[in-house]
Amino acid sequence: VMRAFSPNGDGYNDVFKVNLPDEYSANSLTTIKIFNRWGTMVYQSHGEQYGRDCDWWNGTSRTSNYLSGDDQLPSGTYYYVLSITYINTKGETERTSKYNGYVELMR
Repeated sequence: VMRAFSPNGDGYNDVFKVNLPDEYSANSLTTIKIFNRWGTMVYQSHGEQYGRDCDWWNGTSRTSNYLSGDDQLPSGTYYYVLSITYINTKGETERTSKYNGYVELMR
């Protein structure tokens, strides 16, 4: 997991990516929630897999309870909770794992 990113449009580390091993990415549902230092959720992924179709967190708010949608968040440390639900070949949920950590947003 990347620990810092700088969404400045230069093409390097512009988004917060989480790369899963191939054996998990094909048969899993992934969601991510991003929180500021006060515990307010500022971003929540959409869809079945975080990052699918290059929809990674780019340092903007995607929740209505912080800033108006798509407003740039300030530099700082943000905390994430990544949930991975593993689906077996029968389409049944095997287990859900949660991972958490921090990421530094640098403007």
